[in-house]
Amino acid sequence: MTLNDAAEAAFAEGLQAVESGQLPVALEKFTSACALNPDEAKYRGYRAWTQYYARQPDEDAQNRASINEECFRQLEEAVSACPEYDPIHVLLGTVLVSENRCHDAIAAFNQALKINPSNNAAKLGLKAARRKLERSNDTASTIEERISNRPASSPDSTPSENLSSNATSSRTGNVFSTARLRAQINELRIARQKELSQYQAKEKSQAEQIATIQKQHSEYVAELQQEIQKLSTDKSEAEAKYLDVRTTLDEEKRTRGASF
Repeated sequence: MTLNDAAEAAFAEGLQAVESGQLPVALEKFTSACALNPDEAKYRGYRAWTQYYARQPDEDAQNRASINEECFRQLEEAVSACPEYDPIHVLLGTVLVSENRCHDAIAAFNQALKINPSNNAAKLGLKAARRKLERSNDTASTIEERISNRPASSPDSTPSENLSSNATSSRTGNVFSTARLRAQINELRIARQKELSQYQAKEKSQAEQIATIQKQHSEYVAELQQEIQKLSTDKSEAEAKYLDVRTTLDEEKRTRGASF
């Protein structure tokens, strides 16, 4: 097995790990693929995408921000290196949605669909980006309305109450962020499974067509063999009749000769 073959095998294992939701395993496999074939941009793109989502609960916020920035840069480089590889545009689009850059995400998903109109992951991502953009616009309008109608702050409110409220909002935001991540991963998994099912159905259809052609070929060969056998039998019968006639004629000649 060559290094390129080994890299492709590691990449395939990484895709399987993503489909099963095992992001740390996927990150390890994509990293191995990059090490075996550093020139393949799609390996780097998938590694960056996986690293973006494979977050640790106790990870330092500043360190995570730095990692996210590097992941995003590598994804953009992968898109530039593989502009006709539609899955890379989908990966970039999902990260852009997570970064609340819905307009850019919509552009990325549209580019993926321009390359491959049947890319189901891009279709799902495009719907998710549009829904999030609509919710964001609705939320912004609601906030503006509430600010304009908000009464003066109550003097009875205390800093501890405000702190408790902020902490609750933070926890809620983390829950929603995790839910969005799981939803995106699930959508990608469903899209991949659908593509795999379509591919398997296509393979099955091709196998059935091949089986039909082979059956027709066997029937045709059998018919030819029957025709050959029939011709051979007819030839044998004709030769036998010819010999009988020839023998009869020879006997008649001998009989006539004897009479004279």
